[in-house]
Amino acid sequence: MIKIPETGVKSLSEFSLPLSVYRMARRPGHLQLVVNNGYQGIALLDIQTGKIFSTFNFPPGYGPDGVVSAILLRSDGREAFALNQESGMGCIFDLENKQSPIIVKLPLFKAIYDLRYLWNTDIFWLTGAGSPTNFQLKKDASLIFDRGNPRELTAGYLPFARALNKIPWKGCNVIRTEPEKNQMLYHLYSESPSKIGVINWGSGSSWSFEIDGPVPDFVADISRVFILGEFEIREFSFKGLKRREFKSGNGFHFSNLELFPRSQVNQPLLVTVSHPLSGKEGSRISVYELD
Repeated sequence: MIKIPETGVKSLSEFSLPLSVYRMARRPGHLQLVVNNGYQGIALLDIQTGKIFSTFNFPPGYGPDGVVSAILLRSDGREAFALNQESGMGCIFDLENKQSPIIVKLPLFKAIYDLRYLWNTDIFWLTGAGSPTNFQLKKDASLIFDRGNPRELTAGYLPFARALNKIPWKGCNVIRTEPEKNQMLYHLYSESPSKIGVINWGSGSSWSFEIDGPVPDFVADISRVFILGEFEIREFSFKGLKRREFKSGNGFHFSNLELFPRSQVNQPLLVTVSHPLSGKEGSRISVYELD
C-alpha cells in the first residue's frame, strides 16, 4: 500500500512488467487491459494481479514492424482490432475462444487518428483521419472495409450517425470511442482555448469545456475527467473545475491511462502506465481506487 499525498486516493497498487506498454485499451465487461505485447502481438493484462495471462501473435501480413498504432474493442469485449499505420493493415483477434486472427486491409486513411466507430456483434462502421467518409466491415468470404452507404448508416443507426456530425471533422480528434457506453471523447484543438468533450448517442450525457495545454489523451466518467500529461495527470469535474493531480514520481513519466467504471465488484479504477526516464525496458502499472 502506497500513500500518495494530496490526491485523495484510497489505495494504490503497483505492478512492474518486463515489456514496454505503449498502446492499451480497456476491455469492456472485464477488469482487463488489452496491451501491445512488444512488437509481436497483443496481450490481456489482469489489473487485479498485474499479470499477463493470455497472448495473441500477429499472423503474417500484419506489418513487418509489428507496431500497434491503435486498438479498437467490440462493445461486448469479445474481439479486439489492432491497426498498423505503416502497412495499412489491421488484425482482428478473438479474445474469448482464441480462434485464428484475421488480417483486414484498412481504409486508405492518411494517418491513424480521429477513429470514430460503432462495433457491436455484427456491425462495424468506421471513420478516421478527419474524414466524414464512413466504411463498413463486410463479413463476406473475406473481411474487407467497403465504403459505406450514408443512407444505410442513417437508416439503421441514426443516433450514432447524428453523433458523428455533432463533432467537427476538421481541427478535431476523437481520442477514444467507447461503443459499450455509446460515446466518443474528443479534443477540439482548432479553437483557442481548445475544448474537450463527450458526445453520447445513448441515454448518457454530452458535455464539453475549455482546457489549457496539450491533451494527448484523456478518460472520463459521468462526473470527472483525467487528462494525461508527461509527469502529471490532471483531474477536472465535467464542468472544467480542476480537482487534483496525480504525479508520475521521480524517474518516471506517464504514457497511457484508462478508467474502469464502477461495478458490483469494484469502485471506479484509474489505471496509468509509466516508464523509466532512463529509457530502460519495462513498464510500471499503477491502479488507483477512486471515490
